[in-house]
Amino acid sequence: MNLKNKNVLIFGLGKSGLAALELLNKKGANVFLYDDDKLALKKFAESNFKYACDILFNLSKEVYSFLHLVIINPAVSIEHPIIKEMLEEKVKIISEIELAYLYKKGKVVAVTGTNGKTTTVELITHILKTASKKAVATGNIGTAFSESIIKNKNYVYVLEVSSFQLETINSFCPDIACLLNITTDHLNRHHSMKNYIKEKQKIFKNMKNNDIAILNADDKVVKNTYKNINCKVYFFSTKTEIKNGIYIKNNEVILSIKNKKQVLFSCSDIPLLGEHNKANVLCACLVCYFFKVKKADMLKGVASFKPLNHRIEKVLEKNGITFYDDSKGTNTDATLKAVNSFKCPVVLMLGGSNKNESFKEFFLKLPKNVASITVSGENKNEILNSAHECNYNFIYECNSFKESFNKAVSLCKEGSVLLLSPASASFDEFKNYKERGDEFKKLVNEL
Repeated sequence: MNLKNKNVLIFGLGKSGLAALELLNKKGANVFLYDDDKLALKKFAESNFKYACDILFNLSKEVYSFLHLVIINPAVSIEHPIIKEMLEEKVKIISEIELAYLYKKGKVVAVTGTNGKTTTVELITHILKTASKKAVATGNIGTAFSESIIKNKNYVYVLEVSSFQLETINSFCPDIACLLNITTDHLNRHHSMKNYIKEKQKIFKNMKNNDIAILNADDKVVKNTYKNINCKVYFFSTKTEIKNGIYIKNNEVILSIKNKKQVLFSCSDIPLLGEHNKANVLCACLVCYFFKVKKADMLKGVASFKPLNHRIEKVLEKNGITFYDDSKGTNTDATLKAVNSFKCPVVLMLGGSNKNESFKEFFLKLPKNVASITVSGENKNEILNSAHECNYNFIYECNSFKESFNKAVSLCKEGSVLLLSPASASFDEFKNYKERGDEFKKLVNEL
């Protein structure tokens, strides 16, 4: 796409918006910036940012008429009134990952799913680097795709992709696309599971012939996706033997491609807790196989991988209690996976901002090792009601995150785990899940 002297609007500041601005400047576009947050726009206008752009504080149909393209921030829904107006006026709108894709030089591995995206992206990148291949983790993980293609040419771009980013792709087509799992999440944005699944499956829509799709055979929704994919399909499973892909049997990771099987390593070599992380490892190793990573480098990469911050991260062991930070557990499926990673008694901290997710099924599936729960946040009443409906009575209402922590500590006995895995977003008391996790660590270290 030639954008030289074309009028391009970036809708929404933030990392992806600023990275898109830099890329568009390099491509000679006439760039305009808009954000609903007028104060943020004003501060940006007063800053000494080095790239050229015009700030727009208002948008109208007159403005739409001279725009050739709009780059939308993932946080901005296609149901935003202005975006709906633009679409009615036939303005072309794409995501920042679509923009970066048009100019990338190198292979793209795209990873999506409800949970496990970041861990899998980091695993793939770490294993590739262990094998001395040029790779960079990018996308929804925290570094915008546009920034990565500017700084790293001819790399393997290992891209974490969210459903929000997939809403507005057009020609985006990864060389390898992975779908880890699909469970209830983001219904406050997508309104129904049907819509959410549709957005996730868009990752495969442009793939053909020699492109590669990697699917989780243990997830029914994901497994059925293969029917609509027009490229090579491989599977991974922690539960069943796979003819074309990778699986676990007798505590060993086995690669099976074209009826040729080889044991890669033992599950005891995996440093991450939980069955879900074994699935992430399988997916990562299968991706790396297609980049000709040797068996020894796969083992070295997996064994040397360190758990990520705020993802079932061990913080401290004190007075017989072990504290784990799983602040990234922002939906019920993620939290169930976290508590199922432990066999000892767990005292669980739940609650935060609402994502329109039902907690009834969560309590019906809650394992017996969850000894008690403390709950705070704007969705605490919904959680409490669901618990009582399901006859789970070892739950304690608290008025703040700190109060929830202190109550959880008081409920712990020697040999138990205190786990922060809120099954909720963090925007009631915190900027994001990272700030929430950092506050948890602070409280732990102050004990």
